[in-house]
Amino acid sequence: MLAVALDRSILLAAEPGTGKTLVGLKVIEDFKRRGIGPALVVCPLSLIETAWMEDAARFTPDLKLVNLWHPTQKGREARLSQPADAYVVNYESWKSLRLRMYDMRFRLLVLDESSKLKNVSSAITRMMTRFAQQVPHRVLLSGTPTPNSLLELFPQMRCVRPAVLGQNYIAFRDLYFYPNRQVEVSARVRDERGRPVLDAVQGAEGVEYRERRERRTVGTDWRITEANRARLMQAVAEDVLWIAKKDCLDLPPLVDEIREFEMDAAARKAYVSIMSRNAEKYGDYNVLPGNALKDVMKVRQTTSGFLIDDDGEVHDLSRKRFSLLKEELEFLGHEQAIIFATFHWEIDRIKEMLNDLGKEYAELHGRVDPAIRPEQIRRFKCGQAQYLVAHPASCGHGQNLQNCCYAIYFSLDYSPEEFTQSRERMARPGQTRKMTCVFLRAKKTIDRRIYETLKNKGDMAVAALEELRKYQGK
Repeated sequence: MLAVALDRSILLAAEPGTGKTLVGLKVIEDFKRRGIGPALVVCPLSLIETAWMEDAARFTPDLKLVNLWHPTQKGREARLSQPADAYVVNYESWKSLRLRMYDMRFRLLVLDESSKLKNVSSAITRMMTRFAQQVPHRVLLSGTPTPNSLLELFPQMRCVRPAVLGQNYIAFRDLYFYPNRQVEVSARVRDERGRPVLDAVQGAEGVEYRERRERRTVGTDWRITEANRARLMQAVAEDVLWIAKKDCLDLPPLVDEIREFEMDAAARKAYVSIMSRNAEKYGDYNVLPGNALKDVMKVRQTTSGFLIDDDGEVHDLSRKRFSLLKEELEFLGHEQAIIFATFHWEIDRIKEMLNDLGKEYAELHGRVDPAIRPEQIRRFKCGQAQYLVAHPASCGHGQNLQNCCYAIYFSLDYSPEEFTQSRERMARPGQTRKMTCVFLRAKKTIDRRIYETLKNKGDMAVAALEELRKYQGK
């Protein structure tokens, strides 16, 4: 792979968990050894710290990487002025810095999760395609470069080598694909103020109110024949390297990947308030009382973007975590996945998001009638549902879900047993693929400590008390 990347530009299409970040770092390291630089890495914000910066410190400590993310333009520009072997920036911040970057004469461009550029008509795709052409070496990394259709390969190949598939998208589409049918999705009907329209329906226990939905046409379903698929794969064979988990024999059987996001101001304010209140209440204890853990863990609501007050009212603070979840699902493409969440509010919002995306899902949590749980599991295992939205406690003992190899932990509870059991649902007899667990976390919050404590089977009460004392500065 290194030899290929140093000789020409390439798209590395490697399944999640196969070490794309390490490959990118090794390419940058080899360029530095040859006196060629600097390099620019563009990736999702959630990968800057937990993937690129952490892996660089662990595997390539001699590389100097600068994280360009900063909440202000002035701060981003100041970081760009620092000397470095490579600069790491998220796609959104890159747009604000791109004019300065044209003058920096980068020798290597690494585009991580290049499926961000799958939409041929999007502004970020057009801007990045132009920018990429003035960088001599380009390496694109993606777990699922074409999550929806092989049509999405076209804009990414324009960043790799434009001559491969040509410059005209319509000509490319008509050469390999044919129109099959109009695509329809089930969409929520909203009123003029953007609120969901509710219909009164007579149910078994009286009148129920349900959201009105309608079928909407969103485009054309373009298909490709097997013969044309083979032709297309042959056309890009020299420029795309496909790597599957099953081909990586030295991978651990279960891989953890971390995705982090910045909290919105409202959610951060609520988080600080609750942490401060609990730190004042419990910070001087040597041992947390039995009922204190529930109070301390309430802060976890704010990292998911909501808060249930003492009167039971739910305050919707932020949807940052949901945006990150949507991003992860796009990366996985057509792969099945289990989505674990701990609060009812989270589960309801996840279901709303999947409905809006037109995705089929099954449910397994405390509010699902035990009589229909077997049918829910059957739908997921046979592939009728792409996702299983589950609470770890309901998806613990006895469930065999080896039909999928991806689990996304939207949030974590504080039960080490449920954590361990839920992780093992995919690792059952008959599983033939490497498995990946993706954990979503709010940066600079208790989320990180909860994950580390659960993974190491530590005492959550002790960990919570230590976090409170740290918050007090003790």
